[in-house]
Amino acid sequence: MARSLAAIFFTKLRNFSGAVTFALAVLGAGSAFASSQDGIFVENGVALGGYDPVAYFTMDDAVPGSDQYTVESHGTVWYFVSQAHADLFAEMPEKYMPRYGGFCALGVSKGQQMKPDVTAWEIHDEQLYLYFNPRVAELWADDRETNAEEADTQWEIMTTEQDGS
Repeated sequence: MARSLAAIFFTKLRNFSGAVTFALAVLGAGSAFASSQDGIFVENGVALGGYDPVAYFTMDDAVPGSDQYTVESHGTVWYFVSQAHADLFAEMPEKYMPRYGGFCALGVSKGQQMKPDVTAWEIHDEQLYLYFNPRVAELWADDRETNAEEADTQWEIMTTEQDGS
């Protein structure tokens, strides 16, 4: 059945207003675009800017790791707070790696690899999501299913482009 003109208009308006809301949420934040190494958010040469990805799960907190406990995975170095965390990650990196390489999940849904605030995060369905800031996390949660579908589609495009495929 053909969509009505009104339905098309409101869909376009929703998409536009979502983009405007997203832009307003990140305005004034300086550079929002992040460095990527093999599809992983890297800052200062370290994945997640040195934060321990396992700590989000085991300590329920964003905790800086140490260069004393490292693992190389997916083409970059990851820091951990302890050897136990490094070992957990080395055994099952996919369990602890954040969705979308650690980039802001909502940014990915809009086709952008944006630097996350590593303290703006959540674990949903046993997966770690990072966000540009707490307000962006709320925007993601407001329409989680649609945002996740859009992010999955965009992430596939981004990672395919990075692979040169």
